[in-house]
Amino acid sequence: AEIVRQIDPRARSAWECAVGPGHMAHGLRDYFPIVHGSDVCVYDAPLHRARGWGDFDFTAEGDGPFRADWIITNPPFDHIETFIERAWARADRGVALLLRAVCLEGQARHRLLHSDLQISVFAPFSERVPMHKGFWDESRSTATAYAWFLWCKPGVGPRLPVICGKRRPLIFDIPPGTEYRLTRGDDAELFGARP
Repeated sequence: AEIVRQIDPRARSAWECAVGPGHMAHGLRDYFPIVHGSDVCVYDAPLHRARGWGDFDFTAEGDGPFRADWIITNPPFDHIETFIERAWARADRGVALLLRAVCLEGQARHRLLHSDLQISVFAPFSERVPMHKGFWDESRSTATAYAWFLWCKPGVGPRLPVICGKRRPLIFDIPPGTEYRLTRGDDAELFGARP
């Protein structure tokens, strides 16, 4: 959200379309006055029920239940290409996806990153981001590298440099210490490991 707000200060709404129990949407509320949430699965989490988030299948064709300036999510790994395409069609200003850094590779994704949809920003984490299904535990670690991939709609965001006749994405590093700086006091209470 910090990067989105830097490159698009006019953004006012976000849609977390793979909301799960609400980890990401919880943090997005610090940056956007309007945050929508939906998911193909309804998880048994108090925050999820309290927010009234639904079970919309984001991979389905057609319009979604919300319009938002930005769609910001960590999509299921087996539906990355579909999430990119649906998010691009449904977002008003841009798309930000938290993905494994290895998503830069692959022939199928090449057109989505460099041809059909030109990626605007690649933002890798300097620290490892431990992710575990259904809970947050700051003591765990991972060997997987993650990064934010951002696509800006025309007229939104930074002007991309042209190198060898082609627009190239900007690289925003996410420096060490970011996890500590952004960890909130209520994270463990809301999302900590369940017994």
